[in-house]
Amino acid sequence: MALALIIISALLFIVSYVVMQRGIVRVILYVVSFALLVFSLVAITAADSWNWGMKLETKTTTKLIKPVSSIKQMDMNMLVEQKLGTKDEKIVVYKLPHESKTKHTQTDVHTTNKYKHITGTEAKLVTKTKQYVYKNQFYKLLFAGLGDGSVYKSRTNTFELPDNYVVLTAKQAKSLQKQAKTSKKQQAAQKQQMQAVIKQQMMAAMQKNPTMTPEQQKALQKQIVAKVTAAAMDKQKQKLLDMDQSR
Repeated sequence: MALALIIISALLFIVSYVVMQRGIVRVILYVVSFALLVFSLVAITAADSWNWGMKLETKTTTKLIKPVSSIKQMDMNMLVEQKLGTKDEKIVVYKLPHESKTKHTQTDVHTTNKYKHITGTEAKLVTKTKQYVYKNQFYKLLFAGLGDGSVYKSRTNTFELPDNYVVLTAKQAKSLQKQAKTSKKQQAAQKQQMQAVIKQQMMAAMQKNPTMTPEQQKALQKQIVAKVTAAAMDKQKQKLLDMDQSR
């Protein structure tokens, strides 16, 4: 409507100024057309520069997500945080349920990504988008044809994550993958080290109780293996938590 008013008022202004003869009708048409022309131009400028005629509205959406990858032996899940260039801007990489391809958050400067650890078992992405919308039908009609009726202001993505989720940088994730692909020689060395610890603890226990039966020794060895394995996993898990960007 504002565009139509500009065209119509401009034509009426020209007609009243050039074509019509002097008189009260010419003066009235001249003043009215000029006022409409100024109003239309000012309204469009104000709407474009200061969002005049609009109000701020917040839209919230929630969706379930799943990790980029999982570390099954630790029962841990991972999302990846990727920085953009040299700025503080960053995106978060994740997946949607029943989809294999990764998704990532928006890349504009008005998007903020946050993390929140929850007591639940499902990871969620809660997105709050702030945008300007027309206050009422008058402004919607006035600025018809000048846009889709909304102006984006900002967005906040909050990742609600269970405690078994961690967020690593892309560099950290690559380092973790590299460590997981250790050579057979390194794996054998780690296994020998664990066996040495188990053997040492078995010998210490048998020295304290040399009368243990074979069945008792077998049960004790099983307990020590479980304890040593759990301790090794806890150590690795703590290293992972120390790298976590979301805590």
